[in-house]
Amino acid sequence: MSAYLKCLSELRAGNLEFSITASELEQKLNDSALPEFAYFMQTFVLACALPLEGILKVRPVVSLSVYY
Repeated sequence: MSAYLKCLSELRAGNLEFSITASELEQKLNDSALPEFAYFMQTFVLACALPLEGILKVRPVVSLSVYY
């Protein structure tokens, strides 16, 4: 999973050399049918592929002033 996330990071940075490896790793992880992987993919991978601004739109930041 770590290698897959590294590939996504490289692709986001424009390094297309990782596209084949990313596809192969994604297929292997999907084929494993691990429920943990399915949950991780549905919950976190989208955010891993977004720039910071995109993450903030997907998951709004809670003001720290609420806690003080």
